Amino acid sequence: MIHRTNVAVARIARGGVALAPWALSLYLHYWLEHREIWAVDMPYRGLLSVVLIASAMALSFFLHSVLADRARKNPRPPADSGRIRQDTSYD
Repeated sequence: MIHRTNVAVARIARGGVALAPWALSLYLHYWLEHREIWAVDMPYRGLLSVVLIASAMALSFFLHSVLADRARKNPRPPADSGRIRQDTSYD
């Protein structure tokens, strides 16, 4: 039971780390709009928005790939089932 919970938490954490660049780029885009740093008539505003979000999505994809490969290469050992082992060897 605990092992399943740890696996689920690790999976959610990897997903959060992988999505962080994309989420930060969306927040940066919102912040630039909210503070009126980007004016509506700013040249190449649309292109900069696309480049900002696309580069963050590419970085998120790269992080997800790296983390997934690392998890695949180094699987976690199965947790003890909680039963008490009876060691019959007294050597």
